[in-house]
Amino acid sequence: MIEYTAHYDPSKAAAAERAFFLRSIRELRLKSTLLPPIGLLVMLAIGSALGIPSWVRWSLVVFLFLAIAGPLFFYVARPLSMASQARKYPDRRVRLSPDGIFIRLAEREFDLPWHRFTRHWECGPYVALVVSPFAAVYLPKAGTPPDALALIDVSLGTAT
Repeated sequence: MIEYTAHYDPSKAAAAERAFFLRSIRELRLKSTLLPPIGLLVMLAIGSALGIPSWVRWSLVVFLFLAIAGPLFFYVARPLSMASQARKYPDRRVRLSPDGIFIRLAEREFDLPWHRFTRHWECGPYVALVVSPFAAVYLPKAGTPPDALALIDVSLGTAT
């Protein structure tokens, strides 16, 4: 069992979140991010050529806008949220064991077994333990004992 205090820097945490967001789009959800706007654009073009009613055309335009604006919003909002969390809880107690990871930040505690993570990525000065295409647990590499990084490698496979 390895226990230590991890220090989270707001600007570096925000950069790690942005790196995770972009990589997760590229590697885990490219189709689900690109197909809706492309499909809506095709439907809008075909529908306009066939003379669909204006209310249908405007509905497609609104959905197209939302399909494009959604990822752009989260590209900005997620790093801001991560930086805010790092300012609120700069120091977190981390415990790694062969069973999983335990993180305590102030009054909140998280205990996650290794099987909840699908992979881990290097995101700048942080290691992102990927839970899903939309979520990860971040550990700063600075201050993390080498044994902890080795345990992550053993528990989740080699870093990608």
